[in-house]
Amino acid sequence: MTTGAAYDGLPDCETFQLDSVESIQEAIRESAEMGQVVYPVGGGTSLHYGVPPKEPGRVVDLSRLNRVIDYPARDLTVTVEAGTPWKRVEETLAEEGQEIPFDVPQADEATVGGVVATAWSGPRRLAYGAVRDFVIGIEAVDGQGRRFHGGGRVVKNVAGYDFCKLLTGSLGTLGIITQVTLKVRPRPEHSEWVAIGLRCVEEVGEWTERLSASPLRPVTIAAVSGAFWSDLPPIGRHVGGEQDALLLLGFEGSPEEVAWMQERLGKMMPAGAGAKETIAAGDEAVEVRSALSGFAARTGSPLVVRAKTVSSGVVELTRRARELDGACSLYLDAACGVVDIGFSEVPSGGLSQVMLQTLQPAAAKQLGHAQVLHYETPDELTHQVVWGELGIPWHVMQQVKQAFDPADILNRGRFVW
Repeated sequence: MTTGAAYDGLPDCETFQLDSVESIQEAIRESAEMGQVVYPVGGGTSLHYGVPPKEPGRVVDLSRLNRVIDYPARDLTVTVEAGTPWKRVEETLAEEGQEIPFDVPQADEATVGGVVATAWSGPRRLAYGAVRDFVIGIEAVDGQGRRFHGGGRVVKNVAGYDFCKLLTGSLGTLGIITQVTLKVRPRPEHSEWVAIGLRCVEEVGEWTERLSASPLRPVTIAAVSGAFWSDLPPIGRHVGGEQDALLLLGFEGSPEEVAWMQERLGKMMPAGAGAKETIAAGDEAVEVRSALSGFAARTGSPLVVRAKTVSSGVVELTRRARELDGACSLYLDAACGVVDIGFSEVPSGGLSQVMLQTLQPAAAKQLGHAQVLHYETPDELTHQVVWGELGIPWHVMQQVKQAFDPADILNRGRFVW
């Protein structure tokens, strides 16, 4: 055990590096008896996510729970401890020509437990689904020190409560995830990324409709705009000039499938459209995915906001963001309805104008919500500013929280409770 502020973004805490589920249970029971807050930490790459923690307490460091427990490659599953770095999982699967199609920022530090707790899916969600679709088994310790399981190690598993989906995206507020079983899939034979210049970023809506009605099946329909992208290879050399934004389409499959989709895309280009160019293929495609998935963490912006909405609402959210800051940088996961906004500066009206008066109401009108991912002055963040009005049954969420963590010690104050 070490003592002190070992992690940026956490108050002064005792840090417990624990290497067994039993030791985690004991630490949780002790903390519950004392009413002491517990902050579960893996690689520490997502501590900015949610409302910043304010109360001192205990950090439960899971980095020593880092084993690959079971990997029956022919069954297309892998079971790992929660503190396992995501990069190690990728390397293990790559030896068998397999993958989990999440492109995780800082993969050498980010852990499996953290990826599940934050539900970070990456740019290929359109084709393959979200984190919650790949978690088929989970083990965790609740706020009373009780160990519990959900799902199993086989794909066809319907036994018991669906703790897998309940814990995915819960930010460690219902239990400390200790072990996860994930579905895996064969790596695609070939990947290519195509860039098309857009005269205005709003054209991404037209392209999304056009592609959705076509026989093409891109793994990603995205658009980028702003200064952040101009120096970022291999995207940067295609940004700027007379175009307002860059449409990025990802294609995966056999070489023949990708070639066919490229050919069909060329035939469906409308008159006056920007030039179509393949900017990455094969191993270089990973660079594009990495750039897109890491936007929110790497912008260097004083304020980063994510809006989630229906696909048709992406254009409106983009317009409202540019009204606040015409120099903002944007990443649009257009088909999945995600808009990430990196502000060049905090608008003069401050967070109240950005979130409460503009983006959260605009997202709500599009059946979505907006939340803060990063702010240069975290002490000013409140629940309302970070999460907004989510339009969810609060009483049900409170009952679930009470059942798992009656003393409210797990990541107290960080989520929407």
